[in-house]
Amino acid sequence: MISIFVGSISAIYQKRLKRLFAYSTIAHTGFILLAFLCGSMESSKSLIFYIIVYSSLTITTFSLLINAASGAIIQPKYLINLSGIGSRNYIFAVTFGLTILAIAGIPPLAGFFSKFFIILSVIGAEYFFTALTIIILSSISCFYYIRVVKIMFFVKNTKNSM
Repeated sequence: MISIFVGSISAIYQKRLKRLFAYSTIAHTGFILLAFLCGSMESSKSLIFYIIVYSSLTITTFSLLINAASGAIIQPKYLINLSGIGSRNYIFAVTFGLTILAIAGIPPLAGFFSKFFIILSVIGAEYFFTALTIIILSSISCFYYIRVVKIMFFVKNTKNSM
């Protein structure tokens, strides 16, 4: 639970993409540890599902960023470098945005169900306060993911954008 707290709160203030995803990974590691905490067959199944979904979303995210960096003059190091990309490369922006929202756990995307199953396992193990806390922290972490989508689609181009 501490790693979810540290990852969620620390990522809010990040301006660099690498650091944002690093803190996001810390928070997601907390979800994996919560599944271990429960120690039931249900939590084992939800853990496997979570790892498969999170791994595939992470690979997709970094593949898209590498693809974007290979053809761009300015490398996407900062969040502001993604500004206005929705108007220039719509397919990339929609794909990257959906991947980011899936990692955030927005329903009905796969990331939501992976987090949901972990939370159900925590509730099944009768850790009610922990379940409530991680729901609140997950809601907070949605802020910095939605901020990336907002920058891509609703912030005008700057001279430092891709």
